Amino acid sequence: MKKINGLISPILLSMFPTLAIFTYNMDQLGISRLFIPLFYSIFFAIISFSIIKLIFVEDKKTSFITSVWILLFFSYGYIYLKLGDSSLANYLPISLNLFLILFNGIFLFLIGILIIKIKHFPSEFSKFINIIAISLVILNLIQIIPFEIKSYLASRKIQEYLSTNVSNIDSSNISLGMRPDIYYVIFDRYGREDILQEYFNFDNNAELVSLENKGFWVGKDSIANYPNTYLSLSSSLNMDYLYSLENLIGKNHKDRNVVYENLIQDNLVARFLKQNGYEFDLVGSFWDGTKRSDFADKNINLFSDFDEFHLYIYERTLLNVFRGIFESKQIYSGVERLNLISLNLDYRLDRMIAKNDDPPKFVFAHFLIPHEPNTFSTSCKPLTFDEIRKQSPMEGYLVELNCANLIMEKLIVAIRSNSDRPSVVIFQSDEGPYLPQEYFNEGGETAILPNNTDSYKIHTRIFNSIYMPDKDVWNEPVDYKKLGFTDGMSPVNTFRMILNYYFQTSLPILDNRAFIFNNVEAPYEFTEITEEVN
Repeated sequence: MKKINGLISPILLSMFPTLAIFTYNMDQLGISRLFIPLFYSIFFAIISFSIIKLIFVEDKKTSFITSVWILLFFSYGYIYLKLGDSSLANYLPISLNLFLILFNGIFLFLIGILIIKIKHFPSEFSKFINIIAISLVILNLIQIIPFEIKSYLASRKIQEYLSTNVSNIDSSNISLGMRPDIYYVIFDRYGREDILQEYFNFDNNAELVSLENKGFWVGKDSIANYPNTYLSLSSSLNMDYLYSLENLIGKNHKDRNVVYENLIQDNLVARFLKQNGYEFDLVGSFWDGTKRSDFADKNINLFSDFDEFHLYIYERTLLNVFRGIFESKQIYSGVERLNLISLNLDYRLDRMIAKNDDPPKFVFAHFLIPHEPNTFSTSCKPLTFDEIRKQSPMEGYLVELNCANLIMEKLIVAIRSNSDRPSVVIFQSDEGPYLPQEYFNEGGETAILPNNTDSYKIHTRIFNSIYMPDKDVWNEPVDYKKLGFTDGMSPVNTFRMILNYYFQTSLPILDNRAFIFNNVEAPYEFTEITEEVN
């Protein structure tokens, strides 16, 4: 029992960093992300306690010195970054890393000598450390537990909502004829032509003309229904406005992950198509919302097993420094992410357009281009770290617009040549840019839009282009005007049009409207801005 009491503070203090970081980001992280770092942290605490006990023998002394060691181990990276931003690092005769390692080693050694010399370690002091450790953990758990209960209940409601909606789609008239592959390709923050011309001095007309010459419809007046990625994709992939989210999730519940998992990774369009014989391929990005999907048949993404939350915790520990010294394997999540981004573009493109004969496939691809970090050249070659740092946000954005255009042209050629099956191809943006910077608040995706016409227009007017083959003459495009396409058609109607035409579903076409939230504490309480945008 004494040994268990001695382990309380080391174990709880080892859990605290993971719980604290999770609490700060829990609106975008699923609870399962806690399990691995907590397991390793607890294991590390137990091993540390067992080794230190060989020296100090007495449980109370062992518990105290282990607690100090745990604090030094997990706080190292935070102290390093803080001191690195100060002028102190400039006056050190040795590297900051070596200075902190020596300082921590000497500090721990002196504490150990002091503890050894104390014959009767006070029980009150051990109890005080335990109370501090318990309090730190409880302060996080009282935020995490109610939040996760709300999220679990919201998830169940959304699943019921999806099941009801997919069963309500009339599929009685579906024929067994040729079914097209469907490619839904998102270029994040790609602005509409008039916005690019007015605010960026970028002429994109040549690309639009090229698409039209290839049989694409181009929405000259398209707007995002919700100019935030997770809301925009939730709306388009579920073919509806998000009026119900305030009741399903709760107006004041900030969880985004419940939307990621239930309305993006598992969505109404994919459900309907899978029920009708389609394969669902998710070509994701490093963003958690599209990183991977358990509902997808294929996850085509080098980031599908990359967990930046886990790396963030690890990179701030002393273990990362020791590995850097002895194995030259020091890891920084930002660097790892940039390296994978450069590899991931070609990896995804090669696999998403692989030859496919049967079954038909629905490919949902999310490219964070021209979204920052802008890591590619106009020819889509990876930039060096120095090149990335030297370019301004505006420069990087414009460079990647050219890269996005190049990707579109390559995809059209590859899709048409690699399959005997006709293909529907949708090139679309989920939201416009947060540029030029003078029109927006800091914070990007997590900030509210400033209440002015310029920011509404820039961030809501989006790129939108669709190719639909005629089901009677597959090598020709449909008559878009006859089908009901208008210049202002928005993403909420994209799949309504497609399913109605190829599957005879008779889904009503909705008015094209735009909504935002005005309070980050209530992200599912929406305000309409359609008039301001238009």
